[in-house]
Amino acid sequence: MPVITKIKLTGENHQDVDMVCSQIKAICDETGVDLRGPIPLPTRRLVVPCRKSPDGEGAETWDHWEMRVHKRLLELVTSAAKDEKSSSPRPSNRLSRLRDHRTVTTTSWMI
Repeated sequence: MPVITKIKLTGENHQDVDMVCSQIKAICDETGVDLRGPIPLPTRRLVVPCRKSPDGEGAETWDHWEMRVHKRLLELVTSAAKDEKSSSPRPSNRLSRLRDHRTVTTTSWMI
């Protein structure tokens, strides 16, 4: 029975996220695992406005600090034995990784 593994990668640098995606894709090609993705998810743009002058005197001038969070979604269709090898690349400290497993009970699943 196949298992669908969802891997969601998030990071501040899109090049790091794409590098990990290409590593996972290369491993899937070597092992024969079916891969859907990488599916780019919407980039989260976080803006924090803060006042330049801490004492409140003078003109109201503001700095706008921004952080962008890039996300990719990968779906692997595997058996349980192949699953551990294909999701084994360790992302760098600047990336986070979430995994979600579910079992497919029908044979007519579309890729």
